Amino acid sequence: MSSFGETLRKYRESSKDLNSSRHLSQEHLGELIGQELGLQGGYSGAAVSDWERGRSQISANDRRMLLALVKVLYKQGGLKNIPDANVLLEAGNYKGLSPDEKIQVFPKDVLDGNEQDDHPLFEKRRKWILFWSGNVFYDNEDLTEKLARAEEGPPPSWPRKVVVLINGGMAGWTVFHTLRLFIWFLLLLFSTWLITPSLRWPFTDQAQALSAIILYVAGSVSVPALVGLFTNTRTNRYWQERPLASDRNLRLYTHQGSTVGFHVGYFGIFAINLGLYYFGSRSNQWMELVQIVVLLAITYWSAHLIPYNLWRAFQRLDLTDGAIFFVFLFLGPVWGAFFYYDYQVLLDPIFGPWVVLSACGLLILGVAWQYRRSGTTIIPAHWWVFLGGLVLVLYQMTIAQSIFSVIAPASIIITLGTLLALGRIRFTLRGLLGFLFASFLLQTVFSFDVWLGRAMTCAALFVWWRRGKEYLSFPPVFWGVVIALAVCLWGWKQQWLPDLGMSIIFGGVIALLLLWEYRFTLLPHHPA
Repeated sequence: MSSFGETLRKYRESSKDLNSSRHLSQEHLGELIGQELGLQGGYSGAAVSDWERGRSQISANDRRMLLALVKVLYKQGGLKNIPDANVLLEAGNYKGLSPDEKIQVFPKDVLDGNEQDDHPLFEKRRKWILFWSGNVFYDNEDLTEKLARAEEGPPPSWPRKVVVLINGGMAGWTVFHTLRLFIWFLLLLFSTWLITPSLRWPFTDQAQALSAIILYVAGSVSVPALVGLFTNTRTNRYWQERPLASDRNLRLYTHQGSTVGFHVGYFGIFAINLGLYYFGSRSNQWMELVQIVVLLAITYWSAHLIPYNLWRAFQRLDLTDGAIFFVFLFLGPVWGAFFYYDYQVLLDPIFGPWVVLSACGLLILGVAWQYRRSGTTIIPAHWWVFLGGLVLVLYQMTIAQSIFSVIAPASIIITLGTLLALGRIRFTLRGLLGFLFASFLLQTVFSFDVWLGRAMTCAALFVWWRRGKEYLSFPPVFWGVVIALAVCLWGWKQQWLPDLGMSIIFGGVIALLLLWEYRFTLLPHHPA
């Protein structure tokens, strides 16, 4: 049985014989087709049976015959609309109905009801315009009513819809919209001033690099905050109709969404510029402007998207569901500090690509391994420690003047990653954010005054010991590693042992402590 025959049989059996309560028979279908064509006797049931079994085929040039078939099946209720008719015709490799043929076969109410199906691309574009306009150009409800009225009248209706969109945009423009557009233009200039210096490589010296990174860190905090502020949710009817979405949580998740979108957009632009740099090219001013426009667009879209996705997932906006992503608030300062110390590695035309490819390769392998092991692609925290630590160690190898200065940070990274993997470091969101903030603050202080940094470190440890252990806790092995590092570092400076000897001793101590910790986690724990 041919595809056309199967489809014809399906629609025939869905048709009702108006003279009885049964479905339309092959004989009666042949008779009705003959009546539509003005033929005496019509077609036999055997002819219809041959069509359905693929033994014979209606000629593609006999459009009158095909139109009569479609019209009969519609009148008998087998075909519901124009798409059904086109499905039947296309199953036999016939052309779909032309506009004139639609008028011949279907009444006006069916034609108007299928207008939307005739122009699906226009309907999708209309929905995108309504979604992304953000009430800047249009009042969405009023526009929807006007578009509905524009469907009245002879087909096609899309020219009238285009006129409605144009008129709606001009009529809905007010002084407020002009002010808002001007504010967004100022934000574009502000973002360009803050972000683009960090993408203009190579830096002439460390002073220029520091200035560019400071501007980037300021932009990573201020630009998402301003975009979140300009994202209107208070008068949005969708959120007003959902009482479980409190204004406070909605605003917090709107700002979280703008922060996430900002970093997604920035790192995408960063990757593009890094690739251009490796190939000896760079962005011009117009490309930079386009990049910032894209960055702001992604930031704005994400500010709308994050709250909506959380609502769809949990049917509420509670901070316990997505609070972990507020860690993105600290990503800008952390990345700025990392890039300031390691940008020479990433920008190296030979070593840089290998570092980037190695990091990407490890990330892909980690995602694949995690998915194979647990069925999820969420990368655990210890993988991120190892991944970031690899880049740091590779950079340290390029600038280090001793073996110990490479072994020391590598051992600390291995310790942190291993303890996280074993579940021996326990932290909450509040503890993690506090740790990141304290680390960034201490690193900044140490860069200006070593003794002040030491004093603030002691103060931070005291505060943590009294107040912070319930939010962030480390096992005794971690403190043993810290003490071993301090002793070996002091002994290395005092030249107790040569560089290689001190490195071997420190690495051995770290290995023994981690092995002891691993054995401890394997031992069964019996409750008292």
